Amino acid sequence: MNHWLINNRLGKFVLLGALCMTPLVVLSAPSPQQSSSVATDEAKVRPLPLRQFMVYVETPGRYYISILMENRIPWRKEMSPEEIHTWVMEQRRIRTLIRNIKGKIYIYDERRRESLYEFDFKSSKYISEHSAFGHDYIGLGMVGNYFPIDKEGFYAIRSELYGGDAEYNDYMLTFSRVSEMTK
Repeated sequence: MNHWLINNRLGKFVLLGALCMTPLVVLSAPSPQQSSSVATDEAKVRPLPLRQFMVYVETPGRYYISILMENRIPWRKEMSPEEIHTWVMEQRRIRTLIRNIKGKIYIYDERRRESLYEFDFKSSKYISEHSAFGHDYIGLGMVGNYFPIDKEGFYAIRSELYGGDAEYNDYMLTFSRVSEMTK
């Protein structure tokens, strides 16, 4: 009787394993060949690391998000003309990479448990101004698209962005309040 019980349990595990593996086998089946233009377009688009953070808004107002990439070549006094040229070329490269970023940025209201904003990020649509953060980061702000936050509280910002290249594939998001001019 024990021999039958062991074989029966083993059969159940084999059957369960076969059922679990079936979707993996189906999903791993070779896909049909894509045209070369589609394949090269997908190769150019690379996912950037996911960024997610919380902010606490004390003062209701208009806010914006900036995307910054790290400078690899720091600015320093008494640079040679060649070093200045290299630095300027890096700045142009970073700005071009940021302008070509695509994807989405989400803003969630944690208290209400709802999505507040979803930006379909085509940076050329939003970005219009240069931003800097210390000496280490340079980027562009979503200055053309301020968004209002009317209640004090916690808000989650999450990004799903694509772009960059092999060398510049890391970025930083900042969340800032628009300074209002008072008379």
